[in-house]
Amino acid sequence: MKLLIVAVLLVAGSAVVAVVGRRVVRRHRWVRRLELSELGVEAGVAEGRLAAATGEALMQHLEGLRRECSRSAGD
Repeated sequence: MKLLIVAVLLVAGSAVVAVVGRRVVRRHRWVRRLELSELGVEAGVAEGRLAAATGEALMQHLEGLRRECSRSAGD
């Protein structure tokens, strides 16, 4: 009986950790992708592949996405 209770608690705890861990990993991936995108935009502007105005607009958009991502961190 005790072993069954321990097994149930262990499975339930593992499920909770998996859900929370998934959210953390997903958020980390999004932030990393945003950082790489920002670096790509900066490099494009520096190399002349992107106009400065376009690069600035993209950077503002990426900053908005970063704020949205950090805002949802409290969920």
